[in-house]
Amino acid sequence: MMEVKLAWQDSECGKSVESLYMRKSENNETLIFSDRAYSAWEKYRFMHQLNAWDKLIVQTDDTCGERTIVRFDIKGTHHMSTMEENSDGYSNRINLVISLP
Repeated sequence: MMEVKLAWQDSECGKSVESLYMRKSENNETLIFSDRAYSAWEKYRFMHQLNAWDKLIVQTDDTCGERTIVRFDIKGTHHMSTMEENSDGYSNRINLVISLP
């Protein structure tokens, strides 16, 4: 397991930084969500964040101290509607957007 830092940014320069733990593939090229009990929540939150933000920076540090930073332009939405609810009961739903010709 390794800590993965995620920095999200929207088009209005709003930012959010969070960390989660992931495991690496056998060839060390892919990050994989953990098998822990709450990983389903982490996966769902990640999908929601992909809809909510426009840029993503992923940072990892390996056991040798090498830091890897990868930047993604993720503007747009994927093909799933998502909803997130915070501890105060506030919910944020992002609906699937379909464009028809």
